[in-house]
Amino acid sequence: MKMKALKKFSSFVLALVMIMAMSISALAAPVEEDPNAGEGSITISNTIAGQTYSIYRIFDLESYNADTGAYAYKINDVWKSFTSEYISVDEQGYVTWVGPKNANGEWEAEAVVTFAKAAQKYAEDNQIAPVKSEVATAKAEGSSEGNDIVFSGLKLGYYLLDSTMGTLCSLNTTNPNATINEKNEEPNLEKQVQDKEGNWGSTNDESIGDLVTFRATITAQAGAQNYIMHDKMSPGLTYVGVTGVTLKKAGAAEAVTVEAENYNVVTQNDDECTFEVKFTKEFCDTLEANDEIVVTYTATLNENAVIASTGNPNEAKLTYGEDNRNETTPSTTTTYTYEFDLIKTTDKNILLDGAEFELYQIVGEGENAKQVTLKFVKNGNVYTKANDEATGTVTTITSVANEKITIKGLENGTYYLKETKAPEGYNKLDKEEEIVINGASLTGDITITGETGNEEYSYDKEGNDNEENKNNAVQIINKTGSLLPSTGGIGTTIFYVVGGILVVAAAILLVVKKRVSHQR
Repeated sequence: MKMKALKKFSSFVLALVMIMAMSISALAAPVEEDPNAGEGSITISNTIAGQTYSIYRIFDLESYNADTGAYAYKINDVWKSFTSEYISVDEQGYVTWVGPKNANGEWEAEAVVTFAKAAQKYAEDNQIAPVKSEVATAKAEGSSEGNDIVFSGLKLGYYLLDSTMGTLCSLNTTNPNATINEKNEEPNLEKQVQDKEGNWGSTNDESIGDLVTFRATITAQAGAQNYIMHDKMSPGLTYVGVTGVTLKKAGAAEAVTVEAENYNVVTQNDDECTFEVKFTKEFCDTLEANDEIVVTYTATLNENAVIASTGNPNEAKLTYGEDNRNETTPSTTTTYTYEFDLIKTTDKNILLDGAEFELYQIVGEGENAKQVTLKFVKNGNVYTKANDEATGTVTTITSVANEKITIKGLENGTYYLKETKAPEGYNKLDKEEEIVINGASLTGDITITGETGNEEYSYDKEGNDNEENKNNAVQIINKTGSLLPSTGGIGTTIFYVVGGILVVAAAILLVVKKRVSHQR
C-alpha cells in the first residue's frame, strides 16, 4: 500500500541509555572518556520517498567510564524545562532513568513509549527546532521507496527521531554511528456494510427507505497521531448518525466502548466528506500497534438511489500524522436496489389501462408472518418505494394506456402483485402474481419470474413485440368472457318465431275443438 505522507510519531523504541551503572542498549558500545573527541551519525534506512525525517538531541553525553560502562548524561539546554515521571534530573542537570523495568531487567516498553511521546509533545509545544532535518529522495522515478538518510557531524548524546516509527537512539564515541530501520508501519481502515442476514461485506441490497448499517474498522499503529475518519456518501444515501465506537486492544478477547469524550463527530467540514470522526490526542496516545477501533453508523437509502448498475457507494478513509497529511487508501462499500416494469395486456398482447394493483411482501415467519403493503411516491407512470417519512404516498398502482409501469427501489426478495380492479370488460385475476427479484450477481441484471412473467408483450395497441427491457418486465394478462345475447340481436328473432308458432298452434287447437263440439 502506498503511503501518501509521513506519520508524525511512533512509540517503538530501540534503546534508552542513561547514566550511572545502567545497562547499555544494543546500539551502544564502550566509548572513550572524552565524548567530544569524535562526531556521531544516524542513518535512516528504508525511508519513504518525499517524507521528512527530523532528529532532536534531548540529552548531551558528558562522559563515560570504560571500566564500569557507565554513562553520564546532562539535559540539553533547550530541554531544561522538560519533565517526565520516568527520569530524574538533579541540581547539576544530570539525568537518571527511574522508569519501571520488566522481569528481565529491561526497560518497560510502555513506559519508554510514554516518555518518547512526552518528549515529542514538548518539542512541538515549545517550537524546538530539530538538530537536523531531511526529506527522503526516491530510489527510482515514481517509486515510494526512498534512499537512506545520513545525519552526520552530530554531537554525541541521546536523540529523538521524529519519523513514522519515531525511534529513540543513543550514540557514543567509539561506535558513534547508529542505524535506524524505518519499518513503514501505517494504520489501516476497512469499510463494511451489513446485509439483511446480519453478515458484513463489501456489498448489500436494500429497498428505498431502509436503514443501512456500516462499520469502519481502523487498525491502529503505535504512536498514533491526529486520527480522523472521513466518510463520503453518494447522493442515494442520507447520513443518519454514528451509533457507537469500540476499541479492541491487540490480543484482547473483547472490545470495550469508547466514551464520547474521546472523539467528536463533525458534519460541517471543508472537504467533500459527509461526516468525520475526530479522535482526541489523549485517546490516540493510548493506542498501540494493531489495536482495533470500530466506528458503527447508519444511513437511509433515499429516492435518489441509483437503480442496479453501479449502485450507491460509500467511501471511508483515515487521515493521520502532522497536519493530517497522511491518509489510508479509501475503502468502499456499495448498496444496490432494483426495479421492474409492469406490462398489462390482453391475451393478444394489446396494452390495457385502468387496472389497479397493490404490491405486498410477507414479513416474518410462521405465526409471526404478516402481509405488508408497500407505499410508493407516484411520478407519472413511475412508482418509487417510499420511506416512512414520505408524504403524498399511494398504495395503488394503476396501469396506463400505451405505457409500461415502472416500480423501483426494491431489494432482493419475493413480492406479490394483487389486482384489486380489472380494466372494464375484463375479468379480475383470481390470485396474486408472485415476483422474485434476484440481483445476487450484482451485475445490474435482474431475474424476475412469475406465472406469466417474461411472455411477449408490446408498448402499443397494435400487438407488435418490443424486446426492450423485456428481461426485467412482468406481463399481467387479463381475459374477457363471451358476449351474452342482447335485445335487437338474434336472440329477439328466436323469441318472435317461437311465439308465432305457439299462436298458430293455439288457433289450430281452437278450431279442432269447435269442430268436435258441432259433431256431437
